[in-house]
Amino acid sequence: MLVLRLELEMKKAIVVFSGGIDSISMCAYLKEKYELYGISFLYGQKANQEIKKQKRLQKSLD
Repeated sequence: MLVLRLELEMKKAIVVFSGGIDSISMCAYLKEKYELYGISFLYGQKANQEIKKQKRLQKSLD
């Protein structure tokens, strides 16, 4: 019952977002049920592809 009650009360979700298929899918799913917030990290990667994907997805979800 606790899990059910928490699901009914929670209106916001946070996703650690990498730009990969898993986090893209999770964002698309959660957006239908929750006010969604994404967190990503800059960790000195050489390619900025992940950041570009994150920005494109954010625009498409808005």
